[in-house]
Amino acid sequence: MIRDQNVVTAVFKTLLTAFTLASCSVQGEGNRLPIYRVKNIGVELTSWLFSSEQDSLIGRIIDPDYSIQKLNDLRERISDQAGEEVQVIVEIPHAFHADGNLFYGYVRHSRFSKTERPVRTKLTFNSRGSVLTLEVTALPLEAPTALLDYRTKTKLRLPFDGEWDVGWGGRTIDLNQHAVARDQRFAYDFFIKREGYTFTGDGSRNQDYYCYDLEILAPGDGEGVAVENSVPENRPGEMPEISGNSVVIDHKNGEFSVLSHFRKGSIIVAVGDEVVSGQVVGHSGNTGHSSESHLHYHLQDTPVLHIGNGLPAQFHSYEANGIEVRRGEPLITQAVGHKDG
Repeated sequence: MIRDQNVVTAVFKTLLTAFTLASCSVQGEGNRLPIYRVKNIGVELTSWLFSSEQDSLIGRIIDPDYSIQKLNDLRERISDQAGEEVQVIVEIPHAFHADGNLFYGYVRHSRFSKTERPVRTKLTFNSRGSVLTLEVTALPLEAPTALLDYRTKTKLRLPFDGEWDVGWGGRTIDLNQHAVARDQRFAYDFFIKREGYTFTGDGSRNQDYYCYDLEILAPGDGEGVAVENSVPENRPGEMPEISGNSVVIDHKNGEFSVLSHFRKGSIIVAVGDEVVSGQVVGHSGNTGHSSESHLHYHLQDTPVLHIGNGLPAQFHSYEANGIEVRRGEPLITQAVGHKDG
């Protein structure tokens, strides 16, 4: 069943994907862009792509070998395979450090008239709005689950104090990239943003990131059943295909919390230790499959990583964008913080 779904998705993605420009090394110029300006650039470039203004867009593409004919062919393929954009679901303007440079990105998930699958438009550009990469793809199918109506047994609290931002969170692929994986079907990524940025300066050091080396807390009572504490830190912009430092907590009711990407050597919980909700278990870092400091969290039905079924994780007593939530599931773009009670 899963294999057949993935084949269909892959074929559609191949037909819809137009091109990916090789990432160019462009030295940063001047001060970094305000995040609203990053969004405006992304919206403008996307509007040109989805309209007849190909001349405007081709003038922004850095690759000198990319022709107006190729761009027109791209537009035609998008129209043939997906139709016209009818709804914007979410927009994510951001900045990132890569290859010693500061770059900008714009991700947009949309509904189109000819397909039921959400479509992702992803651009990267420099501070002048010159396009480095452009990708248009149909998003993959969510992993099958029979647990959409599951009610979390553990009284979970957010695994941090202070206000953090939800980088990925939601039950569908258009809101949460983790939804393709069975064990991480309802997972979250949490960051801290200030004025739209997750870092200060150019983001070249882990210490530049606002959520780096902060206390991570046990989301509920339980026992440590798996700990990895020796994976070295990544440099921002790198994303190795390995697991990072992590803690698995057995809540002793068939639910297991997985917290990942801790700073090397920062975890203070050992296998067999009893933990209580709100207890410090370690410090946030940038290890494993991670391009910048953040916290990954998900709930599953087994103590073994990458095996088992993801469970919906409903947190108690928190605020989302300043509104009190007694029990709920944080969503992408929300700013969330624990409330006592």
